[in-house]
Amino acid sequence: MRIELSQIGRFTLKKPVALTARFDCSEGVWCVENEALALSGYGQTPEEAVRNLEESLESLMVGFNTFPDEKLGEKSKEIKRKLLHYIDF
Repeated sequence: MRIELSQIGRFTLKKPVALTARFDCSEGVWCVENEALALSGYGQTPEEAVRNLEESLESLMVGFNTFPDEKLGEKSKEIKRKLLHYIDF
């Protein structure tokens, strides 16, 4: 299932983010994710998984705002560039 969010937690997005939502039968949890943006969340319900994804985004934002770009790895810089299309840092 595909969902789009125009807001993730306290972050209002410039444009909606598409997420894949699926139920993982082996773990018994819902997963919502956008691999390109390194966002994922897990929970007993889709809503709980989205709340967990909000925490994931918050952690990314803290990391990107704590370290200057020259201290970030190439993969982190790429993710930050992609996130900038959706969020003002």
